[in-house]
Amino acid sequence: MVTAHLWADWAAVFAFGWVAAMMPGPDTAMILRNCLVFSRRDGRFTAIGIATGMCVHATLALVGIGVLIAQSLLAFTIVKWVGAVYLIVIGLRSLRARRPPAADPDQPHRPASQGLGAGTAFRLGLLTNLLNPKAPLLFLAAFTQIVHPGTPLGAQAVFGFTIAATALGWYILLTTFLAQDAVRGRLAAGAHWVERVAGGVFIALGVRLAFTHAR
Repeated sequence: MVTAHLWADWAAVFAFGWVAAMMPGPDTAMILRNCLVFSRRDGRFTAIGIATGMCVHATLALVGIGVLIAQSLLAFTIVKWVGAVYLIVIGLRSLRARRPPAADPDQPHRPASQGLGAGTAFRLGLLTNLLNPKAPLLFLAAFTQIVHPGTPLGAQAVFGFTIAATALGWYILLTTFLAQDAVRGRLAAGAHWVERVAGGVFIALGVRLAFTHAR
C-alpha cells in the first residue's frame, strides 16, 4: 500500500524533474537545434532519446553505477571528455551550415527528405544525455535527498521514471511551441543562422563541460 510519505516523496521528485528539465543545458540546446532547423518530429524524437537516456541514468543510479561515476575521478573524467568532444564535434558541424535554397513562402518547413530522420534524432538525443556526466549527479542528488533505506525498490524506480517523464513532457511542450507556423515561419529564412548559433552554443557547452569538476 502506498503511504502518504511516499506520495509526498513522489511529489517532490515530480517538482524536481520539472525544474531540472527547464534548466538550459546540452539537452535543451539539442532539441532547439533539431526542432528549429529540421522539424517538430525530429525535435520530439530527440526528446524521446533524451528521456531514454534519463531512464538509463536512473537505472544506473539504482544499481550503484551512478555512485561510481560520481565518486570515481577517472570514470567522471572519461565521461566528461567523451561528452565534451561529442558536443564540440556537433557544434563544428553546425557551424558549417549553409543557406538553404529559396523555398515557397507558403511552405516554411523543410522537405521531409532533408530532415534528420527518427533514428538519427533519437540517437542524437540519447547520446547527448548519456555523455553528460552531470546527468548521473542529477539523479544522485534527487535520490540522496528523497530516497532513504526504507524506500521500496519499486518506488525508487517510479521516482527515476518520473524525472524522465517530466523532462519528456516539458520537451514535448517546447517542441510544440517551436513548431508553430508563426515561430518557424519567421526563422525559416535564417535556419542556417539558427544552426550556426546552435553550433556555437554546443561548442561553448563542450568547452565548459571539459572544465567541469566532479566536486
